[in-house]
Amino acid sequence: MIDPATAKTFVLDTNVLLHNPNALLAFADNRVVIPMTVLEELDRFKTANNELGQNAREVARGLDRLREKGSLREGVPTPQGGVVQVVMRYDAIDGMLPGSNDNRIIGCAHFLRGLGDRVIFVSKDINARVKADALGIPSEDFENQKVEYETLYTGWVTVPVEGRVVDELSADGPFSAQGLLWIGCALAIAMIPLLVVGIVARVFWKENYTALMGVLAGSCTDPPALAFANGTAGNELPGLAYATVYPLTMLLRVVGAQIFVLLWLAT
Repeated sequence: MIDPATAKTFVLDTNVLLHNPNALLAFADNRVVIPMTVLEELDRFKTANNELGQNAREVARGLDRLREKGSLREGVPTPQGGVVQVVMRYDAIDGMLPGSNDNRIIGCAHFLRGLGDRVIFVSKDINARVKADALGIPSEDFENQKVEYETLYTGWVTVPVEGRVVDELSADGPFSAQGLLWIGCALAIAMIPLLVVGIVARVFWKENYTALMGVLAGSCTDPPALAFANGTAGNELPGLAYATVYPLTMLLRVVGAQIFVLLWLAT
């Protein structure tokens, strides 16, 4: 159980759960509050045939599993030692539109803060975080799934070679047979992982377009492609797919290179 003296109360915005359904259990031994307005907003997304709909349904299933263990109104303990609770009440704050769902969610955080809880409002919406801050409620972005792009492999290395190697490759002119062979091998090493990973991700894993952008960027270990994918998607999913696909991609690159070396030696 949570320690009332040290535990924090994290009030989650709808966009956090749509971004990552696992956010319900991502706050360790603290209290996670889901305003009733958030459940109503999730209900609008659950029939969508896209990533948002999938995440909304996953949140509903997660809450249903918790409901079987106790009352969500009173709070249900989580395996991480925290508590998940659904709260209906919220403050109608002067100066904020009463019919806005965003304001009701912030009003729930304001209500809990008035009870003496150590409240933190969590939202992916910058404007909502600014509103909460203006009310004296600490707010933060949800960063549980963020990827540090600077630490990812760039996809290229510099290998110094002797001048004689270049001379050998161009011994028969700029389009020598051996030079073209090496170019073909390099092209195959680059393209085979890209095609294999893309086909597997789409045909067998049923990944959507957003995830596929990250998968294909990871297949060619191309950070600029990842930056484009993230800008197009507007979320962290391409970055996660990029990082996840590394083992298969690098295995194919290493094995592919070894196969081509063996074939070359065999000739």
